[in-house]
Amino acid sequence: MPKRHLLLVDADPRALTITEVNLKRAGFTVTTAVDGRDALAKCRASPPDLILSEIKMPEMDGFELCQRLKEDERFKRMPFIFLTTQKSLEYKVTGLELGVEDYLTRPIYFREIVTRISILLQRRERELLDRKEQKGGFSGNLTDVGLVDVLQPLEMGKKSGKLHIDGPDGRTADVYLSEGNIIDCEAGKLVGESAFFRILSWQEGEFAITFKPVARQQRIATSNQSLIMEGLRRIDECGYVLEQLPALGEIVAVDQARLDVLAETPEHSRGILQIIDGHRTLGEVLEGAECDDLAAAQALAQLFHSGAIRTGPIPAAPRPAPLPALSPAHVGPSASQTPPPRSVAWFATPDAVRATVRDGSEAAWPVTGRWLLAPGSAPPGEPPEGSEADAT
Repeated sequence: MPKRHLLLVDADPRALTITEVNLKRAGFTVTTAVDGRDALAKCRASPPDLILSEIKMPEMDGFELCQRLKEDERFKRMPFIFLTTQKSLEYKVTGLELGVEDYLTRPIYFREIVTRISILLQRRERELLDRKEQKGGFSGNLTDVGLVDVLQPLEMGKKSGKLHIDGPDGRTADVYLSEGNIIDCEAGKLVGESAFFRILSWQEGEFAITFKPVARQQRIATSNQSLIMEGLRRIDECGYVLEQLPALGEIVAVDQARLDVLAETPEHSRGILQIIDGHRTLGEVLEGAECDDLAAAQALAQLFHSGAIRTGPIPAAPRPAPLPALSPAHVGPSASQTPPPRSVAWFATPDAVRATVRDGSEAAWPVTGRWLLAPGSAPPGEPPEGSEADAT
């Protein structure tokens, strides 16, 4: 979520430092300037969301700075607050006549300064929203405006419509609002709260909202504030879980041998195992899960811890060693080919048939480890007449 950018202008180094530190603690990003001329240059280089300025300064005082900004079309709607030690009514009247949004005098409680700043920023957001609504909708970039900052003025203005988001890596999502309340969300295969929790972490992408009445089943009944707070909590917890896992760019595969010995696989884990194919990265598996990111990350952590999945290729199970090959000189026709001559007595050893024929030569046939009898030969142990059986 992008922070609001403030420009703080003061010639007093001590006051400048103290105010800067407190504003940063309150969650703002702060740019400082030492006088009006310096502030004008920094406005043109990087326009802030609000300016907080002292009046008494060298080179160009706060009054001249304010006047120049209000005369410039680019900056005239930018909220401007005088935070000054000048308490006289004359100074205050002059400041208000220039069009400043507020005039605060020191000493002042810092909480009041933050409250005034927040009120002005919210007012400006509503004005921008109202101007854009006249055109039927508006669009922007999540890099410049976070999703929370887009939703807050819609809630305050009680707007109805559909917020479409083209997120990173070609992902899309739709958020449906009725009178400012989020009633449903879709992101890929996810719907309802799970879908919203996923898109809440998107920090880049284009968004566009169309204002119109919404006829949509209400899947989300939680208030916007509670929904956002729960989503941010889950993002923090998911980040912690992901720190315990390998890098999201690593290929992940199932170790089937290890998975087979596990007693039980949780429901979310079973769904994730179905999309792990040995080619997808951990990030792609996380995105493809049919549950929110936190539940998917927790399931992946359990699978990694149990050894059921791991990064890199899983080695194949060893194959049994082949039987020793017979020498070509001793390999004759197989048992399925022409049977040996009737004058041969033969015996099956574990790897081949070996026999001595009448002319004294040897022959061998591969077998499967059982006795084989050629036509006309005697049973084992009774070699036919005129032959010499060799059972080696």
